[in-house]
Parts: sequence; structure tokens; C-alpha cells
Amino acid sequence: MTQGDIVVTPLDTPVCALGEGPVWVERENAVYWTDIHNRRLWRRNGTGEIAGWDMPERLCSFAFRNDGSMIAAFETGIARYCLETCDTEWIVRPYQLGGRIRFNDGKLSPTGWFYAGSMDEACAEDLGALWAVSPEGEVQTILDGICVSNSLAFAPDGRTAWFADSMKRRVDRYSVDIATGRFRQRALHLDCSGIPGIPDGSCLDSRGRLWTAFYGGGCVVCSTHDGKVAMEIMLPVSQPTCCTVGGQQGQSLIVTTAAENMTKKSLEAAPANGRLLEITGCIQALDPGF
Repeated sequence: MTQGDIVVTPLDTPVCALGEGPVWVERENAVYWTDIHNRRLWRRNGTGEIAGWDMPERLCSFAFRNDGSMIAAFETGIARYCLETCDTEWIVRPYQLGGRIRFNDGKLSPTGWFYAGSMDEACAEDLGALWAVSPEGEVQTILDGICVSNSLAFAPDGRTAWFADSMKRRVDRYSVDIATGRFRQRALHLDCSGIPGIPDGSCLDSRGRLWTAFYGGGCVVCSTHDGKVAMEIMLPVSQPTCCTVGGQQGQSLIVTTAAENMTKKSLEAAPANGRLLEITGCIQALDPGF
């Protein structure tokens, strides 16, 4: 799928019911992502090799610290998790299996804080919250009264954050107190009312632009630092979920997608749903140290 110089390529990856949370690991030249509903973590390296791991419960988001250790937001709580031994060390576990609230989007900030937001699985009430775990393992609630947490992203210095309650159809920008991890000075970044779908996962590129996947809208949208829409890329899927910068020299946008709630006929008509997408021609190589 080509739009000018932009090329969207569906990758040969497993079909995910709810692919989410892509994380590019530069030292491995690989991307990791989760299929939340199927409780699987996936990895694809630069040669296209696929590896997968079963998870103890639904893995909603995750990150790797500089030492390679994994911190994960499972459906019921946040934990340190070891892929080799499957050991789970819970840091905080506020929710119950089978309950209405689960964790959702999460990101590791450049200052070492792991943020993960929760959601109402019915997408109807403001039952969720945004949680934060300090580098030392201290836990606090940053925001509450959230229906569906999404769009977490951070500036390279960790002093600016982006976050959305998807059902409010807006992405907000916050200043971050890097000593306490608190979010302050909420301001509207992107009014999503005129964009199809709802804002899902986001990432920042080396020019400071925010890329946001719009679930149900079949597109990713690039917005400038002042919240202006710079680009909208249509995709061969209806349910993109999240994106990250990766690939050779950070020149690709990698997008997770979902096949949930789709009929067999609709999946046959659009077989890229549920697979990873790679978009080239839309971003430049990462700046050193970004």
C-alpha cells in the first residue's frame, strides 16, 4: 500500500486478536508486542524470525529497562517478569481476574518511571486510573476517573508526557515533575473529534512529533508539538492499536493491529488485520541518543 513516498507493508506475523504495545529493542534489532486476549508475547527480529511466549495472564503493556529486565502491566497488576524463568514479582496488584477493570497502555519514561493506565472493559464508566512505578519500585496513582487509558508517550528529557482517555476523544499534554513522577499542567494537545476512530497508542519520533493509532479509524495520525495534524496515513486495516519507531536506523513506524470483533468474511477481505505493519517514508532516522 503506497501513498506518495510512504509505503505501508503488512508483515508476516501471527494474527493477533488484540495486538498491542510494540517495543523496539535496538540491541536485538527486534520488535516485541503483545496479543492481549490470547496471553502471548511476540518477538520479530530483523530477519523476520518469530518467537513467542505464553503469559501467566493477559499482558497489556510492558517495557525493558536498560539492564534488560522486563516490567509488565498484566491485567490485574504491575510486575517484574522474567522471560527465561517465568518468575513473576508483583509490585502492585489492585485488580481481580475476571473483573471489569484491567490495565491497558503503559510506557517506560526516559527517567526510569514505568507508567501504566487501566480501563473499564465495558468502555462505559470512568473506573480506571494512571499508575506510576518509580525506578526504586515505589507506587503511586497519578490520575483517576479514566475510562480507557491510552496514548502514553514521553519527550526525551522526560519532562513532557502525552496521555489520552480514548473515550474523551482528545490527547492531552502534561508537564512532568521528574523528581516525583507527577503529571501537572494538563493542556489539550489534539482534538480528535474530527478524526475517524478513537485515539489508541502513541509514540514520539525524533522530530518531536506524536504518532497516534486510531482504533476503528484505520489510520495513524502525526501531530506536531503544538497539536496540529501534519499527516494522516490510511492503513489496510480498520483497527490499528499502537505504534513505535524502529527498524534500520529508526526509519520505520511499526504498528500493531487487532482482529477482534471481525467476521471471517471481513478478515478475508482485509487479511492484514491482526498483523504487524511497517510504514516507511514517513519519519527520519533517530537523532543520536534519542
